[in-house]
Amino acid sequence: MNILLVFDKDFVIDKKGISNFLIHNTRFLNFSIGDDVNMNSNELSKPASFKFIRKQIQQKKKDFDRVFCFTEKPYDDNYFFYEYYDITIFSFYGWSYLTDLPKNNGLLYFIVDYFALEVDKTNFRHNITTGCIYDFLWQKTGIDDGMRQAKICPVCLERITANLS
Repeated sequence: MNILLVFDKDFVIDKKGISNFLIHNTRFLNFSIGDDVNMNSNELSKPASFKFIRKQIQQKKKDFDRVFCFTEKPYDDNYFFYEYYDITIFSFYGWSYLTDLPKNNGLLYFIVDYFALEVDKTNFRHNITTGCIYDFLWQKTGIDDGMRQAKICPVCLERITANLS
């Protein structure tokens, strides 16, 4: 699977470091860094923000299965991410209030979370913060526990194993 990573022009992160890490540590996913995008408003909404990004990356997009976009702009309902067709926008709004871990850690966490949801099609999410990748994170500060624990709990592991069998 070929994935294009794009960043809001105001999103500061070590793109080269992230790119090198992903290229050297993934076997079945191919990541590429695209040009920065310019978000057209101070708040993300569905589908307007997605359509706006699509227009900016249209030529490059055809070479990729998925596009992941990263920004510090908030969603109108304050969620971390949404998907619209083949584009997913991840919001790092208020990151410094949620954790003292770098946004690089968050970017990797969000990518793992995205693919964990792809693996488990049951749409299961924990309603409380457990540190499991399947936590819904009603309390956004739970992202700190999730990144520090980086686990799949035994219950979720059993469910995934049964679904993959």
